[in-house]
Amino acid sequence: MSEYQTPPELMILAQTIAEELNAIDDHTWTAVNGYSHLAYLQAEDGRRFSLRTTGYRFQIGDRLEISGSYPRKEGNYGYISSYDNPPEIGVTSSRPPKSLAKDIKRRFLPKFHEFYELAMERKRKHEEYVANQQRAGELIVEAFPYAEPQRDGERVRFGS
Repeated sequence: MSEYQTPPELMILAQTIAEELNAIDDHTWTAVNGYSHLAYLQAEDGRRFSLRTTGYRFQIGDRLEISGSYPRKEGNYGYISSYDNPPEIGVTSSRPPKSLAKDIKRRFLPKFHEFYELAMERKRKHEEYVANQQRAGELIVEAFPYAEPQRDGERVRFGS
């Protein structure tokens, strides 16, 4: 089994939790392959969170850690950082999936949705900032045709 593949037992548990969650939540959740120690539950709009096992490689431990997976910028920087104190909960993996889904719905999802919306707002503002930077560079080139812009990722610089 590849380290980039969720173990079958964890994938089955994630699918069952997703089914139970779909019965009680406004979003439609689907289990998505993760890595050797986690699976994702993803909604139809792209938001997702992870079910991470505390077991050693390919084994389901006695705990599952639930945490959000938020949009990221280039360079692997997120719009949500640990300083924002995003929600994260732990549950006992041996509990029935229906009980786990209720716990996730009650203890995790309300804050997760808030943080996801915050991340999307930060992403929108960042994209707007980058577009404004690029437009400013274009205006400078129009005003000073001899100027040669240097693109450095998201920034446009002039000169050396």
